[in-house]
Amino acid sequence: MGADASKSTKKLEISHLSGDQVRTTEQELEKVTKGHVSLEKSQFEKVYAKLRPKTSAVFEAIQHDNRCLFSSILQLADGLLGDASGQSAALLKIFGSTAQALAGVVSIYAHRHHLNANDSAALLDYLMLDAPSDDARFDRWLLGNSVAAQLVLHVFSPLVFEEGPALHPFTASPSSILTHSGAMIINMQLPSDRRRDWTLLFSR
Repeated sequence: MGADASKSTKKLEISHLSGDQVRTTEQELEKVTKGHVSLEKSQFEKVYAKLRPKTSAVFEAIQHDNRCLFSSILQLADGLLGDASGQSAALLKIFGSTAQALAGVVSIYAHRHHLNANDSAALLDYLMLDAPSDDARFDRWLLGNSVAAQLVLHVFSPLVFEEGPALHPFTASPSSILTHSGAMIINMQLPSDRRRDWTLLFSR
C-alpha cells in the first residue's frame, strides 16, 4: 500500500486494493447514497447490477440490519481481487461451498456475456472436473487454476467499478465451431501477451 492510501484503507487493513481503487469506490458509492456510508439493498442491487443474478447473495453475505457499509464492500472486494487465500475465503462467505461458489461465479459470467445454457453448463463442468470436495483445499486449488482465478477477478472487478481482465480473445469473426467458454478456456492457457488478439495460423 502506497503512502497516499486513504485513512479508511489503513483502518480496514486493505491488503490488495490500491488507494485509488478505494477512493474511486467510495466516491462512486457516495453519489448514490448522498453522503451516507452504507447502501440499502435496492441501492446495492442497482449499483452492482453487473453481479446479477447473484447480486442479492453478495449483499446478504455482508449486510447488517439490511444495509451494507462501504467498508464491508471494500473488505469483500479486497479478498475477491486478492490472492487465492482471500478469494476462497470471500467466495465461501458468499456462497457457502466450493461447488456453489463456482456455480455462482459462472452464473454471473454467463449472464454478463449472454452465454446460452449449454455453454454455461460446459464452463461449470470444466471447472468442477478437478475442483476439491473439501472446502479447506479451495484456496490451494485456486492457486493452481489460472482459469478460475482470472474468472473470479473478471467477475468481481465491478465491485470497485473496474472491468477486470479480458478473458475472451478478439477474433475477426465469430466461430461457428468454438463456443465462447471454449475460446475463453483456451485463451487462458496462452502466454498473457498472446491472449488479446487471435489470428489464423496461416494468415499474413
